[in-house]
Amino acid sequence: MHERRPRQADLRRALSTAYYGLFHGLAETAADRLVGVTPQARRSLAWSRVYRDLDHNNAKKACFRVENSNVSSDLLLFTTTFPGLQELRHQADYDPNVRFQHNFVVTRIDEADQALAALQRVPKPDQLDFVTLALGMTRS
Repeated sequence: MHERRPRQADLRRALSTAYYGLFHGLAETAADRLVGVTPQARRSLAWSRVYRDLDHNNAKKACFRVENSNVSSDLLLFTTTFPGLQELRHQADYDPNVRFQHNFVVTRIDEADQALAALQRVPKPDQLDFVTLALGMTRS
């Protein structure tokens, strides 16, 4: 059987979904670090508030702030992948003239998977430090 080539709409949706996987993974990490990981904590209004408070722009700014810091390679992988994938998501969702190749999209999806796994490996204190930046808590 011969496989069809994916349509541009499918490739665009795949890029967008890969970015949102990273974004929601970061939101979950933020809520887990600030409120807790127990079933009771995850059902709480506080957990939902933290999860929903993550803003795309603040998350991107936090990634750029971390690039100049001494952080783990896992956190660096996440923070270098996130902004690039966010930009691709913007192109995929809003630029009708951009075209994506199947192999390019598959590679970006793999990178998103690796970045999310890397975020989960970051030591909890470093996760906490990063998520407070991502939530816009920048005053010291």
